[in-house]
Amino acid sequence: MNFDGETAVGGDAIAAVLMGVGHSNLVTMRMTAFLEPITEVHVITFLGHCILDGQIRLFNQLFIGVPAVPVGMHVRHSHFTTLPVPMVPAPVAPAPVVPPDEDLPAGANIPADDFLEGILANGL
Repeated sequence: MNFDGETAVGGDAIAAVLMGVGHSNLVTMRMTAFLEPITEVHVITFLGHCILDGQIRLFNQLFIGVPAVPVGMHVRHSHFTTLPVPMVPAPVAPAPVVPPDEDLPAGANIPADDFLEGILANGL
């Protein structure tokens, strides 16, 4: 990827994430379109943060971990380098373990219909 001058970044769902070491404290970006799914993330080495629409955000709060990235981003700076970042899916919590009926306390495994009939027949 070439960031010389005003090169468009995006369109192919590539997120530019700024981090690391750079040689300037000025970068401007123009956001034009949104809501493209992440397929690849590139890291631009630049002082550990970026100035995005006048606001400073830490690189790991910029795009990583969100379901959509800006497309058509323009970077007005040159001599950046990019590093690909592997996309790791978020961990999925395991389903809760339900004990079998025989492990429940006595009376806990009474079917709901029988329980309601017993209340109606005998009262509370």
